[in-house]
Amino acid sequence: MTQAAETRDEGLKMFTIYHNADDYPGEYVVRLSLVTPGGDLESREICARGQTLAYVREAIGAEELMKVDRDVSDVLSIVETWF
Repeated sequence: MTQAAETRDEGLKMFTIYHNADDYPGEYVVRLSLVTPGGDLESREICARGQTLAYVREAIGAEELMKVDRDVSDVLSIVETWF
């Protein structure tokens, strides 16, 4: 399943991968967020869950996206973000 990172009408889609988040312990979870054309950040739904990082990367079509590694100031459960 491949999802475009950018949609003209909506803005820029961001897929943030978490591991061992409080609400999904022991799993990888991808949360979709949207940077609107006005610069606001809107949280969207969980778009993938799985037992491995490779599985959730494949589920969001990461091979067609750009990866941003986590920042030291990020929540510890964040692994990486894809645009």
